[in-house]
Formats: sequence, C-alpha cells, structure tokens
Amino acid sequence: MKVLMIEGFKIQDKNFMYNRLKQYILKGINVDVYEPNITRSIFNYIKKENDIININGFNNKDQIIFKPKILDIPKTNYSAYNLCNIIKNNNYDLITAHYVFPYGYCAYLLSLKFNIPYIVTAHGNDIHTNPVNVKRVREATIKTLNYASKVIFVSEALKESAVSLGYNTNNSIIINNGIDEKIFKIGNNEQFNKEWSKKKKILYAGNLQRVKGADFLIDIFERVRNLYDNVEMFIIGNGEVENELRKHILLKKLQNDIHLLNWVSQEELSTYMNIADVLIVPSREEGWSCVVNEALACGTPVVGTKTGGIPEAICGDSYGSIVSYDCNKLDEFLNDFAKEVVKWLQAKYDKQQLRNKALKYTWDKICEMEVQVMKNSLL
Repeated sequence: MKVLMIEGFKIQDKNFMYNRLKQYILKGINVDVYEPNITRSIFNYIKKENDIININGFNNKDQIIFKPKILDIPKTNYSAYNLCNIIKNNNYDLITAHYVFPYGYCAYLLSLKFNIPYIVTAHGNDIHTNPVNVKRVREATIKTLNYASKVIFVSEALKESAVSLGYNTNNSIIINNGIDEKIFKIGNNEQFNKEWSKKKKILYAGNLQRVKGADFLIDIFERVRNLYDNVEMFIIGNGEVENELRKHILLKKLQNDIHLLNWVSQEELSTYMNIADVLIVPSREEGWSCVVNEALACGTPVVGTKTGGIPEAICGDSYGSIVSYDCNKLDEFLNDFAKEVVKWLQAKYDKQQLRNKALKYTWDKICEMEVQVMKNSLL
C-alpha cells in the first residue's frame, strides 16, 4: 500500500506524529509525507530553506519529509489549492491527512482530482475552535469530513463538536492518540528523591495558550498553596501567555516556587512526570490530551477540566479528577480545581495501576487500528 500523508504538526523529537509515522513504516506502509510550510509573509516565502529533510531511525532507513513552502492569502482557501497543485499523483493508493483544514481539505481536493480515497484525522482546534466563527473554514471542514472515506476523531467529544458544525457522522471512528511506553514509564523514585527537593510537585506540560488554560496556572498554584504549603510547580512549554506568566511570577515573587521551562525532550518530560505528584490539564477546550496517559504511564495521577476528550482520557476517579469549568463561575472553578490537586498531593495510590490503564494506548495498538482503517478504505 502506498500512502500520501499530509500533516502540519512537524514530525520531530519522538512526538505523536513521529511515533505514528514510525509505526506505519514498521507495519509495512510505504509513506510519502508532505509537511507544508504555510506562510503569509512574502519575505519568508522567497527565503531559501530546505524543502526536503531526512529523519533517521525508521526501520533502519531514512524517511524523507517534503516541506514545500506555501504562500497563504488571508480569508481564502488558497493554501489548500496551492498545496494540491504541488502534489502530483505518484500512484498513491490512499491519502491520509492530519488536521482538517487546510490539510484535510487539500486531501479532499486531491481525491477529486486523482480519484484517490482519503482519510482525515481531526485532532482538536481544527474542530472545536477554527471552524466555529469563520464561515469559509466551517464550509470546507464540513465538506472534508462528509466526503472522506473515513474520519478519525481522537475523542468522542470531538466528534460531537463536529456534529454541531453539520457533520453527518456516517463515516466516523474514534481512535485516540497513543503513548511511547518505553519512554513514559515508572522510574527510580529513590534516585529522584535524592536529586530533587522534598516539596510536593505540580506539573503542567503543554502549549502556553488560553485555550489550554495556561493563564489559570498561577491562580491554581496560589490557591493550592493556601491549602497545602509545601509545594512547587513546574511549567513546561511555550506560547502566547508565556511572557504574561513570567511577568506574574516575578511580580508575585514566586521564582523559587514556580519553575517555567521551555520544551524539553520526551525523555526529560518523562523524568518530570515521574517526580511530579500530580499533572494538571486545565484546558478550556481539548481534543485528546496526550499528556494524560503519558503521566499515567509514569504512575502520576491527573487533574483536568470536564471538557473535550479529557474525561475520556482520565477515565475514572482511580486515575485522577475531573473539574467542571464554567467561564461565568471562574472563582468557583479555580477553588474546586485547587482542592482536587491537593487531594492527589495527599493521596496514596498504586502507580502500577495507573500505568496499566495507560498501556491500553501504546502506539503499536493505536496504529494497528489506524492501519486497519486504511486497508478497509481500499476494499
């Protein structure tokens, strides 16, 4: 089977697209990957950059990633049409796209042009945010979903969001994102205890965006500390509220209590998940939070909001807590969230039980389901 994959997540450092691609290759799928560099800047468009890269380590051979530069025009679907014109039919049996617009829409256009079936995977804000207020994106999104051979949603909640846009659900399937169980595993706690402070530790790992609730982090920490004094927080990531967080950490003199870090490698993230006593996911919207099961695989419980795929990922009060979020009752939400965090800081739990739950979501198992969807699309 020869497959064209179109995606915009940047395959790097063993992230969720890297692991997905690796499993496809291990399972015998011949994949060409297009990861377009979409820009609205003429300067960036004419700037010379590599449009082909090699990634090592895939079944003892290099994997080529094509990175064509695409000029986008605001308030149009030009980027999808432009990418469609760059990609030629190389005897592909199937197209698979990750992220509905513009990448899935490009798959839709290519399917019409070359009569090739396509699968599209919806991941999060390509459904619950981007199409909501932009008519042309909403129309392209619905068309892409309804005409696909199969639509993979990473959570049931995300599918329901698509239904509210006008999606008909006849071609849907739920397949969650996976974890690398060889990286995310229970470590040597005795060694960690020697190397790190005795304070209880709260961890946030993700994009520092409002949609992810990153602007809540300092408020949550202060409310936790009012209830439980011996605690510190590690924040891993970057994004739109990073400078705001740094400013408030300084103003509130929390430099010794809140540690704001940039992105770290997957191996380093596993270490932080092991030393953490609880991971928090205070998102306003979420497709499927990969960090939930990565933390559980390290034996660390999770407190998250009752939104999107987070309740599905945590899946039971033995593994963490779910807190209802209401933007009109923000103070109540923050207090409730802090109380649940404190509950897990004080709790005794079976780390192996948490890990066993997460092992249902290994990339091998997840991608076996995805490959079967590919095969069924060609029947």
